[in-house]
Amino acid sequence: MAATLGAGEQDADIYQALASYGAVTVGGTADTVGIVGWATSGGHGWLTSSYGQGADNIYEVEVVTPTCQILVANECQNTDIFWATRGGGGGTYGIITKIIMKAYPMPQTTQWVWDIASHNKTSAKDWWTVVAELHVKMIELKNQAYDKSNAMVEETLAPFKDALDSSANLTSLSIWNVTRYDTWIAAFNALPKQVSTNDDGPGGSISVSRLLTRQDLTGDVEAVAKMFMSIGPASEESELGVSSRIIAGSMIASPKPVDASLNSAWRNTSVHLLVKALWSENLQTTAIQKIQNRMTNHVGYALRHLSPDSGCYANECDQYEPDWQWAMYGPN
Repeated sequence: MAATLGAGEQDADIYQALASYGAVTVGGTADTVGIVGWATSGGHGWLTSSYGQGADNIYEVEVVTPTCQILVANECQNTDIFWATRGGGGGTYGIITKIIMKAYPMPQTTQWVWDIASHNKTSAKDWWTVVAELHVKMIELKNQAYDKSNAMVEETLAPFKDALDSSANLTSLSIWNVTRYDTWIAAFNALPKQVSTNDDGPGGSISVSRLLTRQDLTGDVEAVAKMFMSIGPASEESELGVSSRIIAGSMIASPKPVDASLNSAWRNTSVHLLVKALWSENLQTTAIQKIQNRMTNHVGYALRHLSPDSGCYANECDQYEPDWQWAMYGPN
């Protein structure tokens, strides 16, 4: 199965269109993400752990080169461009006008939603230690639960629930829902709608991201907790008028790699961790520079220190990332 997608097509529209044929393709987690730029820079989303990344799922690209040639690139022709565009970026080698991506029969899925909060008296150290420990549990769950029945999922989640219960003196669990859906699109439609993290409106933002391996997250829980403390909200930023940092993690565990230019660090990645700071349009330049410096040299350093041999997601990286060539593209 395959789907032909034009440049500018967005996730939500693609998901709904393919659902009418009983099919899915790998896409992002935000409704407004453009499929071409997303896939050609790597691309990960809800279905990555089952079907691979966006770059893995490209059968063919149509590209307009800087010399005004219209080329079709696939495994049989213009193979150098085909290799390069699957991980090297959407506009790097030309303007991609169309891609053909793998499609799959519509799967069933189980959705697990939970929400915890710290008690007022819980220290930052204790809170982030709980968060670090839960990341270890989630990695253990990644390949066990999400395509099974409610009862089997509940059984699989029992150790995770026990871990939450054991931290009840530090946190409170307000939501715990496990729902089985006959189709993946039904689960997608039930999710709160998200827009691209680049749709910030007036003002500005800076993102820092890191690809974290299983070993990074399970080797030393205390070090992981220390990292979370370093990247968490900073009081000096709120005093400058900056909103609390957004910390978002995506479970990856991409399957068997294909021969493409995608950063090989993705193949060992369990979590893509993104930290983002946003500010209003009237914030002074000196304050913005302080935020940018802190995000690159404090938050970014904490992530790089935890996972020094990894990299970052080119679509959601720090524009001031040290050694950006290696961080974004690895040995390629």
